[in-house]
Amino acid sequence: MRQIERRANRAFFNGYNFKESNTEVKTNFVTWDYDTNNWVTFSVAYFLHGNLIAARDEAGNLYFSSCGWETVTTRSRLVSLGAPCRIKDFQMIRTDTGEAFPHKLTKFYAN
Repeated sequence: MRQIERRANRAFFNGYNFKESNTEVKTNFVTWDYDTNNWVTFSVAYFLHGNLIAARDEAGNLYFSSCGWETVTTRSRLVSLGAPCRIKDFQMIRTDTGEAFPHKLTKFYAN
């Protein structure tokens, strides 16, 4: 795991803001959900190159997304946060189901 991942993960799981290079963690992040047409609030959000790739809500549920960027860096960040993903035949897939990894923020783990 890269040093930047360690510091960003610490911020993500302990709930404080962090920004270094292409990685950013924001607390109390609000975004619009186009599927439900409602505002959604996350206690912590994890960004890579400005794309929201992981989030945690107030209940502790974890959400992950590749945002369509199925790169080694995206996979590395997601795996370091606990997302079940790997790259096979140049495609990111879920290791727990074998399905394609979601491009939209999707709930993975519920408390």
